[in-house]
Amino acid sequence: MIRRYLSVGAVLALVFGAAGTALAGGGQAIAFASVDGLSTPTSPTIRAFGGSSTKSATVSLATPGSPGEVIVAFVGKFPKSITTNSVIPVATAESNDFGVANAYVVSASKTEIDVDVATWVSSNTATETAENLFVTVYLGH
Repeated sequence: MIRRYLSVGAVLALVFGAAGTALAGGGQAIAFASVDGLSTPTSPTIRAFGGSSTKSATVSLATPGSPGEVIVAFVGKFPKSITTNSVIPVATAESNDFGVANAYVVSASKTEIDVDVATWVSSNTATETAENLFVTVYLGH
C-alpha cells in the first residue's frame, strides 16, 4: 500500500516538475508599454515601456491621420528563433467609457516586435476611437 502511494507521489512529482520546467522558459513579459492615445489622438506617445529584452519602444498610427489603431514597435534583443506565432500580445484600454482593445503581432524578429492595437468603445464597435492603452508581449514556446 505504501509503495502505491510512493509511486503515485513520484509520478505526480515528475508530471508537475516537468510542467514547471516547461513554463519556466516561456511566459515571460519580454516587452510592454503604456500608450497615451488621448492627449493628441493623431500623435500618440509612449508614456512608459519595459520588458526583459526591450531597449526602446515607439508608437505610430496604423493609418496616418486616423486615430484608434496604432502600431507599437518594441526594439531590443529577442531570441533568434522568434516568430509572430511565438509571441502573445495582450492589450487593455485604459478607459472610463467601456473602451476595448484588440492586438495582434504584425512582425517579430530578433531585433524588433511590431504589435497592431485597435481600440474602440464597446457601445459602438463599428468605429475605432482613440484610447490610452497598455500592451504586453509574452514569449511563448
